[in-house]
Amino acid sequence: MAAVRYKASLKETEALLSTGSPNIDDSTVQRIEEAFRDLERSAPVVPADIDDAVERLHETFVFVHEAEKLGTRQERQS
Repeated sequence: MAAVRYKASLKETEALLSTGSPNIDDSTVQRIEEAFRDLERSAPVVPADIDDAVERLHETFVFVHEAEKLGTRQERQS
């Protein structure tokens, strides 16, 4: 599944960046770039009409400050 491979690539990238070292060898960078290219090629394409419909469903949202208020309209946008 592309999502799992994408998350693994992100974790690897985050781990490399978290070391604070500015020196990441070229072979590592190339390997990560290739992994993302492979993901791009294999990831499913969502048809525009479906993408638009999902975006419309989530146009309105509310920020909550406490998890127990999720799904309620008690808190308004901050």
